Amino acid sequence: MRARALVVASLVFAVVMSGCTTPFRPPEPALYTHEVVAGDLFTQLVVEIDHAPGREPSQAAIDHLLASLGPLLAKQRIDVIVTLQLDDTPDKVWTLDEMVALEVATRNTAHVAPTAVIHVLYVAGRSENQDALGVTVSGPPVRPIVIFVDQMDKIGVALIEGTPPLAVPQTDGGRETVERVVLLHEAGHAIGLVNNGLPMVNNHEAADSEGHSANPESIMTPSVNSLNATIEAFGAGKRVPDSFDGDDLADVRVVSGK
Repeated sequence: MRARALVVASLVFAVVMSGCTTPFRPPEPALYTHEVVAGDLFTQLVVEIDHAPGREPSQAAIDHLLASLGPLLAKQRIDVIVTLQLDDTPDKVWTLDEMVALEVATRNTAHVAPTAVIHVLYVAGRSENQDALGVTVSGPPVRPIVIFVDQMDKIGVALIEGTPPLAVPQTDGGRETVERVVLLHEAGHAIGLVNNGLPMVNNHEAADSEGHSANPESIMTPSVNSLNATIEAFGAGKRVPDSFDGDDLADVRVVSGK
């Protein structure tokens, strides 16, 4: 399904010229992460978000993504374009190969200098890993980010059905809270965190979870992207981390120079 794209947000910067468990494929050269983060040749970034009917991204998630990435990436401009383009397939179980194929088939923005692209797919259905709320596939020329909002809806149901009644973090059943965290977590993978294309200033990769932070207060902690861990955290009234920590920021700034 295709529809006219809507530019829903943008950041323009004045620049002084100077010098989930996530499944990983064999790592490509760190070219893509450099192009997305640095500003030497790729001076602007487009975040293209394609979604299935009823699975559009929330404005809160988009705003949080821009507020988090804007100060970090060496870009003169960041635009977010949202398009209703994907099919409504609620029972679909997505394989990695299918996610990569969907990225290629649906992306409307070319990843060619001076424009870098982060491509996000809000699909109907779920991953082969039923616990995953999102996936970023490393290896392709443009790393697809796939967000499973149908899985997020299960969080509110689980909390509401809890006995005794459990505190729901927002009136939407927690979906908006979880969505903004998962989207930024996966964007972190796409730009090369943790040890996934960006060199680590300090070793902060979790020993038991490749590509994730050992710090439970970082948004790059593996539990952020887990359906079961999120339900457990909300049920216990725990805070879900929603920002990068100092080690994450240091890794990005080595390449961005900001």
